[in-house]
Amino acid sequence: MTRFLTIIVALLASASINASEVKNVKSIGQNQSVNECIKKYKSNNIECLDDIIDKSESLLNKTYNDKLNEIKKSDLNTVWMGDEKQKEYAIGLFIENQKKWIDYRGNYCTVALWKVQNSQHLGENQTSCKLNMNKRRIEEINLIGFE
Repeated sequence: MTRFLTIIVALLASASINASEVKNVKSIGQNQSVNECIKKYKSNNIECLDDIIDKSESLLNKTYNDKLNEIKKSDLNTVWMGDEKQKEYAIGLFIENQKKWIDYRGNYCTVALWKVQNSQHLGENQTSCKLNMNKRRIEEINLIGFE
């Protein structure tokens, strides 16, 4: 039982950041999709930014819900010495983990972008940070598996 829970907790907490990706990222407040909105729409970019963040949030929510349903539907016969109580515990942890991650994302972006808090570019930096964080979270969620 302890082994199963340890694996689930480790998977929930793991991050999928490749070292080469980190080298190429100049700032969490920069994102190619945001740059394209700004280039195309100049200062009238709010609708474009709203669209890309809505798509990112939808993909994050879909990925989360799909994984939650996968965990809920998982066959206990495929889990070494697993039981329903452990499964329910893992489901509860996953739900709690996602809520805490959303809070973390907001707090992280606030800290990471503190230098631009009073600038006219805060909105685009916040959008970039949220998009970048969502991308990483989707990768993390997709790492949760039972193979």
